[in-house]
Amino acid sequence: MGGLRPYNQQKMPELKDFLLGHWQKVNHTSGQKFTFAILDRSDLVYDTEPPCRASTIVRAIAPKKELDFFKQMQVDFYFHNKDLSQIQGYYDNLKTLDIDFDEFSQLFKSNKSKELIKADFDRTKDLKVNSFPTLLLKQQGSIQVVSKGYTKAQDAIAVIQKLLDNK
Repeated sequence: MGGLRPYNQQKMPELKDFLLGHWQKVNHTSGQKFTFAILDRSDLVYDTEPPCRASTIVRAIAPKKELDFFKQMQVDFYFHNKDLSQIQGYYDNLKTLDIDFDEFSQLFKSNKSKELIKADFDRTKDLKVNSFPTLLLKQQGSIQVVSKGYTKAQDAIAVIQKLLDNK
């Protein structure tokens, strides 16, 4: 888990011009739906650490539900404009997936979870990942970049096949 802007302190309006253009491009490329009212929320800091932490917690307590949780978390933030810096922002998603909110809350507030996600961010830096999403292929101890940014599945598969054929 890399995080776009972990520990960021800028409020949404400060990033509005940058985010609006970026999100419009993501929408055009991937079909991800957005509602842009969140960009005007002066009370909201755009810190991606809490959602990253939430995703890793779900990975630990309900690994088969992590991808569904992650996808819904994106809808909750980008389309429904939920504040995912607050634990209540995850309630509906957890309820839908039948994940215990109390267990999640306890872990979300724990220092251990904060340390584990920081280790994920450090690993991302060690891998020199600076664009999200990034897809890496590890084979025979070597890590190679398959794609940086949104890539269509068939394009990623073609690159993976080429990398595998060259080994």
